[in-house]
Amino acid sequence: MPQKLPPHLHREISRHGRPRWYFRRGHAARVRLPDQYGSPGFWAALDAALGGPSTHKSPTSGTFAWALSLYRGSQAWGALSPATRRQCENIFIKIVKRHGDSPIAAWKRGDIAAGRDKRAATPAAARHFVEALRGLFKWMVESSLVAADPTVGVTIVKPKSEGFSVWTPEDEALFRSRWPLGTRERVAFEILRQAGLLAATPYGSGARMRATASSG
Repeated sequence: MPQKLPPHLHREISRHGRPRWYFRRGHAARVRLPDQYGSPGFWAALDAALGGPSTHKSPTSGTFAWALSLYRGSQAWGALSPATRRQCENIFIKIVKRHGDSPIAAWKRGDIAAGRDKRAATPAAARHFVEALRGLFKWMVESSLVAADPTVGVTIVKPKSEGFSVWTPEDEALFRSRWPLGTRERVAFEILRQAGLLAATPYGSGARMRATASSG
């Protein structure tokens, strides 16, 4: 369930796909806040805009939540794509709720493996869990915040796949009937078809394409 935002707080997405936060009370002028939601600087700026003393407790130094707040302001985090950051945030939010106060230096390889195995029924979620923490701990080692990376040696089992099948003439006709000339989907399809790349695209499965073409 989405977390309720503090009062008078608004979020906008820039043309580069990055979130921007603003404080606005009624019809007053907007106040730009730091982009990293949840960072100590963010809460300080919000409290200043509210005109009162700080009501948000900064993470305790040395904890997982503290390390995460620093990671969010790093070059490594900024280099991730918006989609990857959103994916990592969804994972980190759940970790912080349960282990935010845990000492970051106390995290062991077994902790990462246990989290991975809890997601064994969903291999993609298990992989994303490990990869999100791997990025965090790699940055912390580089920044001398921890001595070792506990994700080293934690394996990820990738689901087996037979790849994508080649489109049939029936597949192509069905797709064209669903997406007429002038649509983005049709333009992308025609470009890929002329380049001979249909068999290597995510639409390469006839069954999946049919589901896409028949959906509203």
